Amino acid sequence: MKVISDALALTKVPPESIAYLTSREQVTALLSLTESIDLVIPRGSNALVSSIQNSTKIPVMGHADGRCCAYVHSDADLPLARDVILDAKIDYPAACNAVETLLVHESLLDGRIREVVAGLVEKAVEMRCEDDVLKALEGTKGVIRAIDEDMVTEFLDLRIYIRSVKSLDEGCTLFMQLLTVAINHINTYSSHHTDTILTSSPEVAEEFQRRVDSAGVYWNASTRYPQPPRPIPF
Repeated sequence: MKVISDALALTKVPPESIAYLTSREQVTALLSLTESIDLVIPRGSNALVSSIQNSTKIPVMGHADGRCCAYVHSDADLPLARDVILDAKIDYPAACNAVETLLVHESLLDGRIREVVAGLVEKAVEMRCEDDVLKALEGTKGVIRAIDEDMVTEFLDLRIYIRSVKSLDEGCTLFMQLLTVAINHINTYSSHHTDTILTSSPEVAEEFQRRVDSAGVYWNASTRYPQPPRPIPF
């Protein structure tokens, strides 16, 4: 706080424009100043962000969950997909933009999915898979059968949910009853934070980015992008 105040003293920004709060009561009082504060941007835990969103009439720019998805299309560069998925999951598993759901095109169940998840296997990530993926990865370390809750869980650790889809425009079964598409899966079950597609087709990528309703929608990039440079624990 002193460093920031001293720095502001050298600018035209008044040092009094920032304040250091030390108690919950002060935060509550701040959130009541609807005529004086234009925007609140909370940064912290799920519980903190949710509490602030529910405690003020001031507009809040924040999020409470980060159920991010990655979709590997049939024409994906598999080594690239492997590296992107690995970074998205293990760079910082507790981050809100760490990937929690991996969708793969059903054609990759011919054996190529093993290359996609090779990095996750090496780093001992637990893979919670639907039955067809489970069969394709039979004998692979860390693979277990998924349960319904895994589809909507923000794991925040070294676990990931994996399912196959027929294509970008054809569906997969959700909860054994709902037929939907890869994009609709993300729009329905992600938290609209950050999602990515791995594909060699600009047309497919453009369609994905146009239709996925999330704050960040990437093509051939980790959901953890952009991040400050830091060592990746490969």
